[in-house]
Amino acid sequence: MSDALHSSSPDSSQENTPRVSVIVPLYNTASFIGRALESVLHQTMSDLELIVVDDGSTDDSLAVVETVDDERLQIIRQSNQGASAARNRGLDEARAPYVAFLDGDDFWREDKLERQLAVLDKRPDLDLVFACCTVVDEEETPLALTGPGPAGPLSYADLLSENFIRNGSTVLVRRDALVAAGRFDPAFAACNDYEAWLRVAALRPRNIVCVQRYLTFYRRRSGQISSNWRGMRDAFEQLMLKMQSLRPHETASVDRTARRNMYRYLALVAYKGGETKSALGLLLDSFRARPMRFLRDPRSWLVTLGCLSWAVFGKNGYRTLEAPALRLWDRAALKSAARSGPRP
Repeated sequence: MSDALHSSSPDSSQENTPRVSVIVPLYNTASFIGRALESVLHQTMSDLELIVVDDGSTDDSLAVVETVDDERLQIIRQSNQGASAARNRGLDEARAPYVAFLDGDDFWREDKLERQLAVLDKRPDLDLVFACCTVVDEEETPLALTGPGPAGPLSYADLLSENFIRNGSTVLVRRDALVAAGRFDPAFAACNDYEAWLRVAALRPRNIVCVQRYLTFYRRRSGQISSNWRGMRDAFEQLMLKMQSLRPHETASVDRTARRNMYRYLALVAYKGGETKSALGLLLDSFRARPMRFLRDPRSWLVTLGCLSWAVFGKNGYRTLEAPALRLWDRAALKSAARSGPRP
């Protein structure tokens, strides 16, 4: 059973309703949660509430959060139920018309919410905006830039074809839209945020857009669900079955493209984990889904070359080649995703 540890005084009057509710699902990120919360509380757009849902952490995460002295902070504790349940619990408490999510090991640029709000305020036809992302290591050293989304609004089919959002910490969404879409599905151990964004995209045509700035920092570390390609593959198959039931015709129209892109991405995850043989098998699955599109996409060749370099040169030789390879990947992603190109 959940219980609030402390919170600001509830006030439902219009003038005291925050513009944004920031929800942080917290589980065993004691080393990083302080940085995450700091990045929220120091936003240039300060009219927000911060809801931290501790999902049964067994480390000092909760103790770190309790040291934060800010009236905008609310802390909720629950037994471990998974990220989707934690996000939904935060959504139950959210009062603002807009909701943002931040994982406990990620952090934001100080203008992240301000830039995204400016877009949603001007565009009533949009329900969700996301931003580009800088990948950093545990010490916050930049490793790579995620590829951007296309310059224009995205449809359900666009987002199913390729998960341009990539990281749930980049999203700002209208609360009413997320509730109408059905919130987060606890049945998904992985891909749970992607699955929710797809249901938001299914609400109405072209209601998602990328704010083409690098506003979020995604921390790559060991033990993340996103490094478990097998779990992600199973969740993706589960997702495709659900989408086939939700939007059968649109899903069928992009099924092979979605599989090509997802299996190539899983190959990248497997190869980064040193599972070269599995990575090559996933690349073959990607090729089979859309052979000619696979061959025309430079990212396919970069993953293939990465696998071969690991096999030929070993781990140390691969590490030497990794940095320039990531730069080439970024350039390929820029060209593939948006012809006009974003501006970091």
